[in-house]
Amino acid sequence: IIAFNKLEDGVLRAGQSLTIPDGEPLAPPAPKRRIIPQIIDTPRTATGETFFWPTTCKHISQRFRGWLHTGLDIACGFGNSLYAAERGTIVQTGWAPGYGNRIVIDHGGNLKTLYGHIQQGGILVNVGQNVSKGQIIALMGSTGRSTGQHVHFEVIEYGTRKNPLDYL
Repeated sequence: IIAFNKLEDGVLRAGQSLTIPDGEPLAPPAPKRRIIPQIIDTPRTATGETFFWPTTCKHISQRFRGWLHTGLDIACGFGNSLYAAERGTIVQTGWAPGYGNRIVIDHGGNLKTLYGHIQQGGILVNVGQNVSKGQIIALMGSTGRSTGQHVHFEVIEYGTRKNPLDYL
């Protein structure tokens, strides 16, 4: 393998191709599935599993309504824990108009989640930090344009807000 690939120093470097003499070629990729409208597909997440519910409370106070309401509001008491729905990297924290204190997690694969209305001083993570699925990231509040204690939870895929219930 070293001689065939002309690796005089015997070191393979990142991004370098490697050919294995007399090796078998890879199988061609499976054809892409065609998703027929109105059929619910398996949720698309970084691990292929459903997302972790972002709080211990289950009361949905407002549902996703497209551009009219771009997320899912889950009501609960002030200071309740908010959890990362999936593993990923914190890419934004802090104040944003309408959302108040918010966190955005990048899960890879052009998939992000947003958690809004976090209480003042309730953000428990930092930009650049890696988090695991189910990890406590914040405390519920009512900052920004909010009518009570809840988390505004969004799923953003390829820059488009999607119905979080399709992922939970």
